[in-house]
Amino acid sequence: LHRSSAIGLPWRQARLVWRDTWRAGSGQLVSKSLSALSGANVLNTADEARYPGQAPIDAYGNGGFRFAEMSHRGSLLCLPTGIYGWNASAGDSLAPEDLQKVLVELKTSDFLLLGTGERQHFPNTELRAAFADAGIGLEAMNTGAACRTYNVLLAEGRPVAAALIAVE
Repeated sequence: LHRSSAIGLPWRQARLVWRDTWRAGSGQLVSKSLSALSGANVLNTADEARYPGQAPIDAYGNGGFRFAEMSHRGSLLCLPTGIYGWNASAGDSLAPEDLQKVLVELKTSDFLLLGTGERQHFPNTELRAAFADAGIGLEAMNTGAACRTYNVLLAEGRPVAAALIAVE
C-alpha cells in the first residue's frame, strides 16, 4: 500500500502488502494486511455511506484504500456526506451515470478530484459536459495524486470531494 505524505506519513512508491497501523487506544503498533482484514472493518458494497463524514485516505493500493481505521476493497467516492463504495474500475471509460451521486450531491462552484487509476486519463467529452452543465469543476489525475490532494484540502478545511479508482 502507498502511504500518503499529506497526512504527515512518509510516502513510498513501492507496493507494500503490509501496512503498519496503530491499534486503536492501545498505542501498540500492529501490522495488518489489507486482504487479511475481515468483519465490520472491511467495506465491500456501494449502497450507503461506509463512513459518515470525511476522513483522510491513510493508504491506497493492493486494490483498495485505508481510511478511518477501516479498509475498503475497490474504488471510493469521498463526498461531504460520507465515504461510499463505488463500482468503477477504469478511468478512461467513465460515463456521467457512473458519477450521478456526485452530480446530485455537489453544489455549483464545488469541484471533484477524479483519481483515474495508475495513470492519468482525461475524462471524455460527455463526462466533462455533464460536470460543466452542473457547474461543478472536474480535476482528473492519477489516484495517488488525487489521494494526496484530497488529504491536503481536507486538512486545510476546504470543501473537497474525490472519486478514486482503486489501484494494484
